[in-house]
Amino acid sequence: MLHLTNTVYSVFIMFIYLGEPFATPHDSIYRLLPVSQCADSGKTKRRIWGGIINYFAAMLRPTRRLRLLLHSASLLSVFLLIGAERSHEKVVVTVGYVDGASYFANYIRSVIPCAYKDCDAKVHDFRFVRDPHPSAQINVLFYSVFGGHRARLFTDPACIKILFLYEVTFDPLLVADPDIVVCGFADCENILNRPSYAYLYLPLFALSFSEINDHSEIDLLERAAPKRKKPLFAAYIYSNCEVLYREVFFDSLQDAAASWGLKTQALGRCKGASSTPEAYHIHDRTLNAFVSGDGSSKTYLDAAIEKYAPFRWVIAFESDAQKDVRGVISEKVTSAMLAGAIPIYYGPKDVLSAFNPQSLIHCGDYASFDSCAEEVVRIDRDAGAYENMIREQWVLPSSRAAEFLNRSAFAFRLGSAMENVFLDRKPKGEL
Repeated sequence: MLHLTNTVYSVFIMFIYLGEPFATPHDSIYRLLPVSQCADSGKTKRRIWGGIINYFAAMLRPTRRLRLLLHSASLLSVFLLIGAERSHEKVVVTVGYVDGASYFANYIRSVIPCAYKDCDAKVHDFRFVRDPHPSAQINVLFYSVFGGHRARLFTDPACIKILFLYEVTFDPLLVADPDIVVCGFADCENILNRPSYAYLYLPLFALSFSEINDHSEIDLLERAAPKRKKPLFAAYIYSNCEVLYREVFFDSLQDAAASWGLKTQALGRCKGASSTPEAYHIHDRTLNAFVSGDGSSKTYLDAAIEKYAPFRWVIAFESDAQKDVRGVISEKVTSAMLAGAIPIYYGPKDVLSAFNPQSLIHCGDYASFDSCAEEVVRIDRDAGAYENMIREQWVLPSSRAAEFLNRSAFAFRLGSAMENVFLDRKPKGEL
């Protein structure tokens, strides 16, 4: 019975290994691997072959000489597979990013190989080029609505153009006609009303990890509650002071907290509706990093999370919260979470299905900003209520954020969209 079980298992493993080249485009074994494990897939296959030969060596109960021969064959098969992988002529895939897409370069680099069903880059040699020349041969071009609109200069019909669109009112044709639109808001297809595009919804909070060096998606999925209550009350960091409702709420929270000796601190340019903003400082976000006091390289999002760290609460109001567009959930809410602070959120209701609704305050659920601010102060002063809230997990198994924070899942969707674009462009009868 044991031999039969082992034999069935070995045949199953061989079927997966040998059957992969004949699988449908969306059924590769790599789809089962998270991005962080994709690089191990080649090693896994070598272990499988070596294990199969060693299994038969044990099952057949051979003589000592035959056993040595079988073990030698096992080692030889591993070396042959390694040599075959190294000697295989790779197909070069050149990926470019222009017009602000360089903000998301880290994310692009991590998902493109798996989108090509080649997570360990055995078949393809991926080259990533920032601001390539329009005459360069680019296979995939990422761009956004920011920058000099250079994407329109790339006219090679074989190039797949992918637009990052996080501005609801922006017409993609003002930049360049895309093949695929990665939207930061839901109902993108209905809003743009351009059926020729392929649409992928990816909230900005998921894409923002491209600009975070000190934390990863795992820190949201597997958070640990603070061991002791933080010393400071609430933080507010914003530079766009024209979002008036956000400034008004800062004043409301400041007034509600002051009567109990609590201080709401404005750490950015904006100081509330009743105060004059500081002078505007231009930060070169494209450099994507600054040198902190300890000499380490940090992004502007790392800096915000670091400033939030001593605070129990963070005001996380979306800039477009009153436009009533579903799914616009930015890094504002996750920056607070990564700092271990409870977000005081105002934006689309989708945040309550994306994250654990018990782990944040949604001011849209209250009659007024004043009543929302009073509830925050009440919870903060009630040690038991605050303790219960801060121990809630940010992301539940049923939360939609679990899907969006999975880069492998997005790579699968992106790969499917790219393949459909390619198939639409193939001449009739081409195989």
